[in-house]
Amino acid sequence: MNNEHLRGTVIRWVRVRENLKPVKAYWHRRSDPDWLVITHLTGQKGYESFSLQFLKVMTPVCDTTAGRSGKIVQISEVFYETLRIAKAQAHADIGIEYVEWEPCNVEITNEDGSIDWDRMLPIFEHSGCV
Repeated sequence: MNNEHLRGTVIRWVRVRENLKPVKAYWHRRSDPDWLVITHLTGQKGYESFSLQFLKVMTPVCDTTAGRSGKIVQISEVFYETLRIAKAQAHADIGIEYVEWEPCNVEITNEDGSIDWDRMLPIFEHSGCV
């Protein structure tokens, strides 16, 4: 990985409960999300932040070759300085309880610096929620 790219690692995830929809967070203006994740972003010269990101599973009409449930897309995000602040804002803005967060450690950055959200599919599928 080239040093000029940010590196993203998803460190927490939670399925957005139906009773929290439609999501009315000030920073979210798109379709209802399926998942909320916290991604730890690191970069050059000690750069570090934590991003709350809403994800949506886009179910294909017919996908017999991949054997997957769908494709994951990010539909909105907001950045915070610490994990503690990100979790507190998810609680305040959306209603996610602190105990709902599932820990994980999924690197989502490709070698070229692009993000591959589909790397989260095995975790979501394992939870029985995709």
